[in-house]
Amino acid sequence: MPINYEIHQIENAAGRGKDRKYVRLHYGHTMTAEEMERAIEASCSVTRADVKAVMTELSHFALAELKAGNRFYLPELGWLSLSVGISNRYQTAETTGRDLYIRGIKFQPKAQLLENVRRGASFTKSAYSTLSSQLTRKETWSQIEQVLETSHFLTVGALCQATGLSKYKARKWLGLFEADGLLRKGGTKHQPLYFKT
Repeated sequence: MPINYEIHQIENAAGRGKDRKYVRLHYGHTMTAEEMERAIEASCSVTRADVKAVMTELSHFALAELKAGNRFYLPELGWLSLSVGISNRYQTAETTGRDLYIRGIKFQPKAQLLENVRRGASFTKSAYSTLSSQLTRKETWSQIEQVLETSHFLTVGALCQATGLSKYKARKWLGLFEADGLLRKGGTKHQPLYFKT
């Protein structure tokens, strides 16, 4: 099954006046632990309970090994290891263990796993985009007025649906129109409603 993607662009990347493109993948369904247990049970002689017990023990061993500062090997998959940083407030001449923190856990796949994924993967452009529409102030206000002709109030979601704006940009525009006195905000903190003044 092809992997859905879309191309995004960062304008003036790193302040050098050049745009930089990057790929955003649209991930499909993530298999749950229960689905994995059922699939393994169906494909070999172990039971779901056996799979669950092995996964539980595997996570305990991974925790113990990583806390001891070791890499942890996942058979046929790869290695987990720690990513460590130095706290900014302790950037002194002599750094001690108290100045360090765990930034995250890294995964390094086995070469064969990576090669098999590369060989079997194909890509297709996504039918929908997560990119926000690029609207002018006038265009955005016109869309807001159209929505408010048929509704007493406006929500962030309704504005997104009407315009194709991302939630971030929709909130930003609504805040600007509220600051200009064109809209009045009501509702609750988690579900704000916007009314025309």
